[in-house]
Amino acid sequence: MSGIISSPYWPFAVLIISIAVVITMISKFKIHAFIALMVSAMVAGLLSTHIPLLEGSHYLIKAVEVPMIEFGNTAGKIAWVIALASIIGTAMLESGAAECMVNAIIKFLGTRHAALALLISGFILSIPIFFDTVFFLMIPLAIALVKKTGKDYYLYIMSISGGALVTHCLVAPTPGPLIMAETMKLDLGLTIMVGLAVGILPTIGVFKIAQLINKKFTLPLRVGNVHSNEATSMPSLFLSVLPIVLPLVLISMNSIADIFIKNSKPAWMIFLGNKNVAMTIGTALAI
Repeated sequence: MSGIISSPYWPFAVLIISIAVVITMISKFKIHAFIALMVSAMVAGLLSTHIPLLEGSHYLIKAVEVPMIEFGNTAGKIAWVIALASIIGTAMLESGAAECMVNAIIKFLGTRHAALALLISGFILSIPIFFDTVFFLMIPLAIALVKKTGKDYYLYIMSISGGALVTHCLVAPTPGPLIMAETMKLDLGLTIMVGLAVGILPTIGVFKIAQLINKKFTLPLRVGNVHSNEATSMPSLFLSVLPIVLPLVLISMNSIADIFIKNSKPAWMIFLGNKNVAMTIGTALAI
């Protein structure tokens, strides 16, 4: 047994077993996905006796506690940002700001090309910003578009997701590609240009597939009736986009500064460019 565990292929076996646990718990026993994932993480820990973090005494306890600790660390990094993005989205819907932005998009590109506008926006915004933040910031636009046009909810969601996910995975200064470029000692400028060029084709592919599926599949809008301010005027376009644009500008500024002036970046730029601070400012403006 020790020979199997020490094999270089054992991590793949642990991965397959963990995935099987998740699928079985969700599909067969109808257990909530969160519980299934946490149990799967514990199973992976119990099967990974060779990991230094789990070695030593009380191995079984460590195998259970480490997933909990890492879950807390992950939640601490992203939960606040996701919550604030949700507040911004709700404020945009309630105030009519999302509708104002949609009207501007439709006026510029026309309703026929609204999905393309969302695709391009997601593609650009996800370069310096985390995918989840871009998604939560743009989802009110998709909801408002569906409320206005009464169709194409699936196409709008896939346009946002497809455009944002491609650059999030391929283009620095998004953290993943940036870390890979630094680890492999690649020229960052070349990495960005290649990532953008390579990302165009899958982005187009996602959009075309989404268009085909959208013609055959209708995704209902499961959002409660929002009491928009029909009796009052909507906020101006500037005020409507400010809660979204300002956090993106602050975070982007910090990301770009990491490339050009990393060692001499001023403290105020680091502070305002932090995603938690920038999103808090955006939320305060939205409210």
